Amino acid sequence: MKKHLTAQQLSDLAEGLVSPDHRVTLEAHLASCSHCREALAAHQALVEQLRRGLP
Repeated sequence: MKKHLTAQQLSDLAEGLVSPDHRVTLEAHLASCSHCREALAAHQALVEQLRRGLP
């Protein structure tokens, strides 16, 4: 995977909505792409904030 991950891929990954096989592919990309790692961290932080904000 040469292109950056899409916002949808990052969101699905942050929310745990990807299959194990697809997760392996995405994580392989993340291992070599600091841009996508930073974007995933931002998505994960947002998901966590939303979860904490719900009653």
